[in-house]
Amino acid sequence: MKDLTNTTISCPLFKKHQEGLISKKNSINNSVRPIEKSIFAEEISEIADKMLDCSIFNHLKLDCNTCHTIANAHKKIAETHTGIRKSA
Repeated sequence: MKDLTNTTISCPLFKKHQEGLISKKNSINNSVRPIEKSIFAEEISEIADKMLDCSIFNHLKLDCNTCHTIANAHKKIAETHTGIRKSA
């Protein structure tokens, strides 16, 4: 999967959550304990949910669609580490 985390999007909500996504994803990659990976994955899922629930989402804006694509990709990453299957 292409790494979209470092994508530049002109949106204050995305910018607010981007660093958290990067940090939590790196924490998963650096952890060897499944329980830690699960905790970080749940945090990623929570951040992604906030991004998907954006009150200023506009389906006509490329930045908004890219943001949702990134959020959905991170939800899938979270699912692989928690075993949680939620529809996006």
